[in-house]
Amino acid sequence: MSLDADAVARRYAARPGCRFLGFRSVGLTVFAMSVRVLALEPRQIPPVDEFLLRLLYEGITSVADLALLLGIDSDLVHNRLVELRRLELIDVMPYSSNDNLHCTLTAKGQQATQTFKQSVMQEVTVPNVIYHGLLRRPFDLGEQARRQYLRPKEAKEQDLTLVPAIPNRYPHAEEIDVKTLDRLVKGSVSKRERSAARDIVAVKSVLKNVSTLYEPAVLLEYETLDGRQERQIAFVVEGELKEDYEAGFAKGRGLEILADLLTPHAEPIEERIKQQVAPKIAQRLGKFDDAEMLASQVATVRQQMDDARQQLAQTDRADTRSQLQDQIRELEAKLAAAEAERNARKVKYLWTPEIRAKLWEALRTAKERLLILSGWISSEVVDERFIDAIDAALKRGVKIWIGYGFDKESRRGQEHRNKGSWREAEDALASLQRSYPDQLVVRDVGRSHEKRLICDNRFTFGGSFNLLSFSGEQRGHGKVRHEGADLIEDPEFCEQLYNRYLRMFFAPKMEPSRK
Repeated sequence: MSLDADAVARRYAARPGCRFLGFRSVGLTVFAMSVRVLALEPRQIPPVDEFLLRLLYEGITSVADLALLLGIDSDLVHNRLVELRRLELIDVMPYSSNDNLHCTLTAKGQQATQTFKQSVMQEVTVPNVIYHGLLRRPFDLGEQARRQYLRPKEAKEQDLTLVPAIPNRYPHAEEIDVKTLDRLVKGSVSKRERSAARDIVAVKSVLKNVSTLYEPAVLLEYETLDGRQERQIAFVVEGELKEDYEAGFAKGRGLEILADLLTPHAEPIEERIKQQVAPKIAQRLGKFDDAEMLASQVATVRQQMDDARQQLAQTDRADTRSQLQDQIRELEAKLAAAEAERNARKVKYLWTPEIRAKLWEALRTAKERLLILSGWISSEVVDERFIDAIDAALKRGVKIWIGYGFDKESRRGQEHRNKGSWREAEDALASLQRSYPDQLVVRDVGRSHEKRLICDNRFTFGGSFNLLSFSGEQRGHGKVRHEGADLIEDPEFCEQLYNRYLRMFFAPKMEPSRK
């Protein structure tokens, strides 16, 4: 059960009054269990009893008359009347002068004649109840429903972030909503059987051997644009935004309880830019406080267009195709307007796939200088295609600096440097450097946290994206992490960054920050 998490994120990135923070593929905890319940079990009244009740309803009350009309032995009639009395469907009338027994219907008996059924309270087991750990209510029912959820091993194989129940335990019997469970039970039977379905009146216990399963979903994170900067968490399941999941997460204090699962607080782009550039440059850059919102709008419209085109390719109905074609034309106009507004800015916020595209644009179009810094390096990115692109730029006369290396003195840093993918990437760059000793400088700078690209004096971007180790592509069953980058197009700022970062390539050793 795979999820295209990146497409989901683009589809729902734009939320009014909020900026999009990130997303991740998750598994929401559900519990599969059997419960013991008290239920009113409907039972069909036997044919003899049904005819006796019908005759009593018509005013025929003596045992002799009942036996005569039914054509059966009076002893059998007497025995059935005793059973009907035990079930409180009839009362016995005082003996008449001829000592013949007479009966009459009780209110319960009169009601039974309308349906010819009776209900018996009994304790039964309801198997395969799926209880949702976030919504805290019975959610699904049956063996087939159980198979739709992932076992822990399957969730791990899909590399899902597991979201525990809130609270992190299966429910007590008294927590299970009886009406919801009763509705699920009745909904699981056929129409024919529904009229005979039992009525659940109480949950007595949750039986042992409760199984923990996971529902695949995409978790979306937002932050309000007002001064409060409140976090909002939404969930998408099978492509549908679930408002009740969001409400359940908020009601259960998920922001507080599951804070470790969420994206750390990040400053808005206007604060990040002001920390990077001098006031006079910031003023020259123009408007950029809505750069993240514009990026989300563009991503959302692009995904809506992809969705509509996919639907168009899958339908043969003329009326549906016409509606989709109209929708696509409207989205194309909307996208063109949003992209024109965004492209007019000197500051842009780049989404994950846009970062990779901008890297390749720099490799193709750099004319004089190109600087790339990345915390990590891997042959997943520094592959044959990447080396060929660097080689082509060098042949155009471009001067290139490539710096990498994070936590050189730490155990984690050494573990990464011992990986085959790290060494393969280093060897490929070292070989290219030997061919261009005056143009290409490659260095493990030791303890750099920087992720930065500068292309000529045209543009620069930086963020959390490791340019030399993270491909930005979707892997496995759909998990992809969201990374962002702030793009700035300003020659003076690019020049300042060259002066700052080129020191890394000539300093004898990178020292740890003393902040």
